[in-house]
Amino acid sequence: MTLPEALLGSDPAAAATVLALVLARTLPLAFVAPWLGLRGTALFARVAAALVIALALAPLARAVSPALPEGVAPLALALVREALVGAAFAIALSAPLYALLWTGSLIDRWRGSPPDATAASAGSPLGQLHLGAGVVLFVLLGGHRLALAAFAGGLVDLPAGAPASAVSLGQLALGAMRIVADALVLSVAFLAPAAIAFVLVELAFGLAARVAPAVSGWMEAMPLRAALGVALALFGLSALVGRLGPVFARSIETATDLLRAP
Repeated sequence: MTLPEALLGSDPAAAATVLALVLARTLPLAFVAPWLGLRGTALFARVAAALVIALALAPLARAVSPALPEGVAPLALALVREALVGAAFAIALSAPLYALLWTGSLIDRWRGSPPDATAASAGSPLGQLHLGAGVVLFVLLGGHRLALAAFAGGLVDLPAGAPASAVSLGQLALGAMRIVADALVLSVAFLAPAAIAFVLVELAFGLAARVAPAVSGWMEAMPLRAALGVALALFGLSALVGRLGPVFARSIETATDLLRAP
């Protein structure tokens, strides 16, 4: 048996269709999940990661897949549906990591970094620090293995190529939006200590400006504000590291339940 026969089986057309459907689901994961590629990761590397995962899971998807769509239009609709499913799973899975990114970015802005240094195109230094630390911890805790296992389980709970109704897709979209809102709430929880500290410091600067207007001003306070932001980011990150494990576990459970819901 040749390698193509081993990969494609006796029906190459069906195997290629299943692979395309699974790839449509893995591509959003490769582009959204930070543990598969941080900012600046080459496009080729992300596509290669998606293709490797798709090739590994294609036999499972083919074993549980229903009747595959026939024709260009049904296949195109099925590919769009798989991309939406993959995007919803990736968003649910990555919500805590993006909450860390937003936390670091806001602290960067509060400490007085110029807008061009915290813009999405430039990347916030403290935001990237928080995100990188979260990704390292996620991988060290084995979150990537649990995430891929949950992704594979999703192919069983929600087979690739299965017919999807507007109701099920709507539930999937609403679930993803709810998870984004939860990520914003999580970011607020991460930011609360830093926000309180900055408010207290600004109050102290305001009182000092009242007492000695010639000494305490905006420019004089900038170095202290910048140093405070870095210190808060580092101390806050060190406090969060020990508490992120359960948060990551809940995000994986949420992503799994999202695929079971429809």
